[in-house]
Amino acid sequence: MRHDARMTQTRERAATPVTPIPVDQAVAGGRRRFRTLDSFSIVSFRWFFTSMFAGFAAMGVQMFVGGWLTFELTGSFAALGVLHLSAGITGLLTALPGGVLADKVKHRKRFIQTGQAGGAIASLAMALLVASGDVQFWQIAVGSSLIAGSHTLTMPARQALTPSVVGMKHLTNAMALYTTGQNGAFLLMPALAGWMIGALGPAGSIEGTQYVYYMMAAFYVGALLLLLPVEIGPRTATGPSRAIGQLAEGLRYVWRDEVMRPLLIYNGAVALFWMTYMTLLPGYAKEILDAGAGALGVMLSMGGLGAVGGSLIVASIPGGQRGRVWMLSVALIGVAMLVFAFNELYWVALVCAVAIGMGQAGYLSLGSVLLQAYVDEDFRGRVLSVYMMQYGLMSLGTLLVSLIANAIGPQIAVGLAAVALLLITAAQFIARTPISRLR
Repeated sequence: MRHDARMTQTRERAATPVTPIPVDQAVAGGRRRFRTLDSFSIVSFRWFFTSMFAGFAAMGVQMFVGGWLTFELTGSFAALGVLHLSAGITGLLTALPGGVLADKVKHRKRFIQTGQAGGAIASLAMALLVASGDVQFWQIAVGSSLIAGSHTLTMPARQALTPSVVGMKHLTNAMALYTTGQNGAFLLMPALAGWMIGALGPAGSIEGTQYVYYMMAAFYVGALLLLLPVEIGPRTATGPSRAIGQLAEGLRYVWRDEVMRPLLIYNGAVALFWMTYMTLLPGYAKEILDAGAGALGVMLSMGGLGAVGGSLIVASIPGGQRGRVWMLSVALIGVAMLVFAFNELYWVALVCAVAIGMGQAGYLSLGSVLLQAYVDEDFRGRVLSVYMMQYGLMSLGTLLVSLIANAIGPQIAVGLAAVALLLITAAQFIARTPISRLR
């Protein structure tokens, strides 16, 4: 009861101007239960969504090409872990400053466009390196880190901009559609990238990857241009002298808040393990499933297909026990990863990829929705930066699992990560933490 009272107080504090989205608003008095595309009635959101989709398309390509190119050059699972570690460290270094800037800058849109321009430049540089015929692993790691940094630095601003575009009434729907766009890009782009590598370069060659990087640069430029029509008024910016103080204030808010603290602790624990499957997939597909670039692209796209389905389900249902569904999504990831770990059949791997994608959609979209619904508006950008920084923790988990894979095999490594996810989630249900009561 004491936890319930403190959660109520937290929601009341956040109620001005942000309140959790009531179920009755989501269903409009019971007359309409499913409102999958409601947010598209807002013109600015259509432009915003299309811009974000182009950016996600670039990230979907990077998700495939960085790992594939690394394993082709090195043949090492440890190198895959180092690749993700370098990008993760960049994410850790840029997430908190990105949150402070999201709260401080007067024009969030221009800040986001600056990051998109940075991603385009880094992608173009990688294309030229591959075209030179002398690309090395350290260059891939640096390029991936720069691309990840441009994405992570501006992610809090992108997410904080969403309520300004659609309003709190449409936030759950908009965030689910936002995640659907991300997963739709992840559905299409890996398969396209795998096909391009095989079709535009000689068999067994990395030559085709240059065209994939050129495509990434074009996506980033498109994302920048598509954001121009989005109408967002300027904000009142805070002076630069308080940047460090604002950061510390945001961290204190997270620790003291009875909703933010357990939500972010659980999210951070899950972040350590949930992406290990994706990190090891290029080597796993080649060594265990005997799959080439095209087959790997199809596998990633099947994960995207599951994620699109999961996101549409989240977008279609009203608010309810969102905390429970969030944790059940993580449990689904864990179960599917466990089956995947000890399977050597390609078609079973595809089914597991769909299930993992569905779980990831629920985990990513509902985690973001819960945070957006319960956070105080004054701390939104900084809390989102902590949320994004936790995905930098993935690099620590993936490095550990990659080293285990290098030593005793990828199947045991993925299996251990799956068991960790299931144990973390089971502990939340057994302890009846406040997360299970979030609506």
